[in-house]
Amino acid sequence: MERMQTTIDIINAKHQSHHSQKKLQKIFSQVEQKPFIPHPQYRQPHLMTLAGHFWPRDKFIPEHLTEERIFQTDVEAKVLAHCHWQPNRKNIATLVMAHGLEGSSSTHYMIGTAIKAIKLGFNVLRVNQRGGGGTHYLSPSPYHPGLSDDLRAIVKELIELDQLSEIYLLGFSMGANQSLKLAGEYGESTPPQLKAICAISPPIDLAMVTRSMHRPANYFFEANFLRVLHRSLRRYHRFYPTRYDVSQQWQAFTLRRFEELFTAPCNGFSSVEEYYTLASSNRLLDKIKIPTLVIHSQDDPFIPFKMFEEARFSATTALLSPINGGHMGFLQGQVDEEDRYWSENRALEFFNLLRQGT
Repeated sequence: MERMQTTIDIINAKHQSHHSQKKLQKIFSQVEQKPFIPHPQYRQPHLMTLAGHFWPRDKFIPEHLTEERIFQTDVEAKVLAHCHWQPNRKNIATLVMAHGLEGSSSTHYMIGTAIKAIKLGFNVLRVNQRGGGGTHYLSPSPYHPGLSDDLRAIVKELIELDQLSEIYLLGFSMGANQSLKLAGEYGESTPPQLKAICAISPPIDLAMVTRSMHRPANYFFEANFLRVLHRSLRRYHRFYPTRYDVSQQWQAFTLRRFEELFTAPCNGFSSVEEYYTLASSNRLLDKIKIPTLVIHSQDDPFIPFKMFEEARFSATTALLSPINGGHMGFLQGQVDEEDRYWSENRALEFFNLLRQGT
């Protein structure tokens, strides 16, 4: 049976440590008060996905408001973040954002969400994944959907060096899986400064996603992702020629084959099956202890909703699952005080309600 469009699922509502369940339920209920009403011309999931990407929007942030910062995330890796600080930053809530595959800190949803968050009074960090935005020179190893260690290092530095006391983490697609995986890995040891997470269109079961991506209906999108991955691989080979053997690159004509030949071995996994298992966040979802909002459409063309129906969520997690939305599309047709980017607005509303202690 199809779920109601406005239903928000609060899974296994038992006790939890950071917020009372009653208060958290109230916040989740407030977030669902603005259901997703899709743009009437883009109800088809592939069109919705494309419309969300190409719809014109404000993408201008003055340079004088932006600070570039390098984070050392492990012994050999660094990532570049673009930071937007409010006055008296230590006492201000901070939003850290992680982009998806083929994205960067300059991708439209990263900038668009940052503009709205800045207006709400948040500090904002737009983080490039390893190699994102042409930063291959900063890290000899590439990003992948299970790379939660970089986000962990960034959160740790913001707490210890910047002395920030209120951090919110927002992940998109690949970055959403990383964010959920990080929260599950933290478990009972979650830093008290990390207040909440929102994951938009997260690929929580990578094996299932790869199979779905290879369906004929998704041929165009798989080909585009492969184009981006092959281009990134060539750039890594240019900077680190002895580390990357591209002689087999011609064989990687499907996403699974690319992950088997390059993604898994380049990131220390013994096989593509081990990579799919260990990099997926679904095995850790029930260990999340902080307020978490997952936003995923039931018609996502790449990430089957079945994986969310089978997932074991924690008591502090809510799943907001409209019938329509595509993959990170969520372009709404009715606009009052908001822009058309419904999922971004629900994420910011969720964080703002928590920040206000509603």
